[in-house]
Amino acid sequence: MNYLNTYLYFSVILMAVGIYGLLSKRNWAKILISLEIIVLSAMVLLGILLFSSSYLGIVVGQTFIVLLVFLDSSITGILLACIMLIYRKFKVKSPDEMSKLKG
Repeated sequence: MNYLNTYLYFSVILMAVGIYGLLSKRNWAKILISLEIIVLSAMVLLGILLFSSSYLGIVVGQTFIVLLVFLDSSITGILLACIMLIYRKFKVKSPDEMSKLKG
C-alpha cells in the first residue's frame, strides 16, 4: 500500500467524522470543532496533492498550507468571539434556540 493512499484514507475518514459532527451536534462549540475537522481534512488532502508533485509543487504546497493554517486560525478566532458574544447577549447554547429569538 502506498503511503499516499494512507493519507487519502485518513483525509476521507476525517471528512466523514466532521460531517457527522456537523449534522448531529446541536451546540455551537461542537459545530465549530466539526468545521475545524472538515477544514483539517481538506488541508491534508491538499497537502497530498501538492506534495506528491515536483519540487516546485512541494515548495508552493508548503507555503500554501502555512497560509491556510494562519487563515483558518484567524477565522476560528473570529467565529469563537461571535459565539461568545451570542451566548453572553442571548444566553443561547444551540442554533435551534436562535430561531426563537426572532422578534
